[in-house]
Amino acid sequence: MALLHNDLFFTITTTDIFDAPDPETPLRAHPAEDTTDEFSLLFVDDEGDFLATIDEFFTSLGYKVYTARNGQEALLRVKEHLPNAVFLDISMPQMDGTETLRLIHEIDTGIQVIVVSGYASEDLARDLLKHGACDFFQKPVDLTRLRETIERLRTLQDL
Repeated sequence: MALLHNDLFFTITTTDIFDAPDPETPLRAHPAEDTTDEFSLLFVDDEGDFLATIDEFFTSLGYKVYTARNGQEALLRVKEHLPNAVFLDISMPQMDGTETLRLIHEIDTGIQVIVVSGYASEDLARDLLKHGACDFFQKPVDLTRLRETIERLRTLQDL
């Protein structure tokens, strides 16, 4: 998997850093000591390696990170934790990202949803932005750009 981190480009395999999550093991949220001022993120993707990489990266930056493998799990996490931002894959089993986006905004219209996809067309991206997504990322994801987007969302929330 190729990643950008601190303007350096490098390639890793998830087994070099951490084990990919077992599909039968529930995904976890990282406990935080003080959640009063924390900016929380929910990453929704059916690719376990991608979730593990994202989880490790943003947790190391001090963010509260939740993960979900599909739209149904995402809705449960949103109801339970009300994250500040959701990074949502479009192409997932059980419930696609388009439907998940709609249902997240039924729960709370204030949650910022960023769409992440490896397969979406420009028309689909434009349509999702019209329906409430605040940004769109094409896979493979540039972690530096993703981090900058999160920092921008956090700054806007603090205003």
